[in-house]
Amino acid sequence: MFQPVPIFGQSSVDLVNVEKIAGGRVPRPRLERLEELIAQAPALIEPTQDPGRIARDLERLGPLRDPVDLLYRQQLLCSTASNAELPVRVDEAYKQLRTVQGEDGNPAFPDAAVHVVIPSASLRTRAKLTSFLVRADYDQQMRDGKIDDLMVAHVAGASVFASSEGLWEGLYTFDAYIGPLLGAISPAVWGFAIARGFGIVVMSLGSALNGRRPGGPAEPLQMLSIRDRAGETVFPVLATRAVSDSLSWWCYHLQRFLEVISDPRVFAGPDGRYRPARHLQCLASVEQVFRLTHSIQTSHRDSTARRALFHTVMDTLEGLLGYSTERMCTASFAIKKLAELAASMTDRQAALLLHGAERGVEALSALQHGFFLPRQLNVEVVNVPGRADLSLEGAAAHYVKLLRNATHGYGGKPGANDSARTEALLANHDGEVPHDLPALAYLYLLYLISHPGIVGRNSAGRARK
Repeated sequence: MFQPVPIFGQSSVDLVNVEKIAGGRVPRPRLERLEELIAQAPALIEPTQDPGRIARDLERLGPLRDPVDLLYRQQLLCSTASNAELPVRVDEAYKQLRTVQGEDGNPAFPDAAVHVVIPSASLRTRAKLTSFLVRADYDQQMRDGKIDDLMVAHVAGASVFASSEGLWEGLYTFDAYIGPLLGAISPAVWGFAIARGFGIVVMSLGSALNGRRPGGPAEPLQMLSIRDRAGETVFPVLATRAVSDSLSWWCYHLQRFLEVISDPRVFAGPDGRYRPARHLQCLASVEQVFRLTHSIQTSHRDSTARRALFHTVMDTLEGLLGYSTERMCTASFAIKKLAELAASMTDRQAALLLHGAERGVEALSALQHGFFLPRQLNVEVVNVPGRADLSLEGAAAHYVKLLRNATHGYGGKPGANDSARTEALLANHDGEVPHDLPALAYLYLLYLISHPGIVGRNSAGRARK
């Protein structure tokens, strides 16, 4: 029914590439490259924005005294530009970034640059094939070769192979797969993106810019009461080429990862038959991890929302990586994985890519300090009546799982096997959860994309069940 694509490690197709078109050692902005990409994407859709709203937004900004207003203006102008206007808009945005002055009168963004992340048409074809074959599995008429109704719907403009397509549409827009990289040093930002049909234009500042406005709320919604327990964060100092090198690391590992999760042969059952439903589930699960991790990064003010998102990500990662939440939330295990990631990066890359992951690991270690009762009793364990004592590291890991289970209510089901442990953990801990604990989700997202073999084995195992 289909021609299998090359399996991981043997692909001759670049599923994702990154190119620098301005900044650094590029002598002049390569606007012709943007023009080529637009010309190579015949299905590229022009942006459809309300011109009146755009005009009002631009007028509201007024004089550009704040870097945030400047960046938003440029993002708005680029995002709403027609395909013909886009190269010129990108050039203008880049040049304006280079002219912004800091408080000391020197250029604020001397290392500003423009990159383009380009997913291949082959990637989108592989993903679309999954929805096509899922429908074939659940449409008896299609399997029997009776496609008259299908053709009528197609001619009418309906999407006839849309099985759960909205759950993995990021493989078309690719915004989902760049979002966590853009948020890697949250609550600081290092750039912004413009999504287009050919890929993602990434405008890099080349340095960290505080992503939070000091003082009062930036908009009325922030006047509402939320649980904001974020403390002061020391932002990383990004070296020259840190962004370019980090983009290279990200896209290299993303290429290898996508080779696996887009390969139909990974999802073959014991009879050798492809299981498209299992494949679709994997694609949707992966995209959920990327999108929710980015939501954690952008919800820096809301501690409660971050924790709820974190538990969902960790549940999803259990299936993809094959590790339990308790294991991933054991401090020594997380430290080991962080060290493995650091070994795959240069110092320039680690400064940007590992900033959030390091904060998550530090928060996990800090969670142990909340066990006030052992500290006051001068012991190093949490006593669980009728069961073995827990080390503080083990107790912290189980406490994270307790918080996850509490999405259904604290205490669990009466008579549950872990009820004694749940009660002991609640009694021994003060309930203060470090604000950066949800950054652990980003640590394991990095581990996910850099270890595609684990995902492939786990996905293949589920397909055979």
